[in-house]
Amino acid sequence: MVMATDRRVSRVASLIKREVSQVLLYDIKDDRVGIGMVSITEVEVSRGFATR
Repeated sequence: MVMATDRRVSRVASLIKREVSQVLLYDIKDDRVGIGMVSITEVEVSRGFATR
């Protein structure tokens, strides 16, 4: 069960990282945030978030 929870936390973190990156790249209309200037390097998800 722990392995499944760890896998789920990792998958959720990966999806959040991808979505936030997409928002920053395509949806933020701020000249101070240029293309390639911001990187999401890590997303930390609590284990409690991964439970159903």
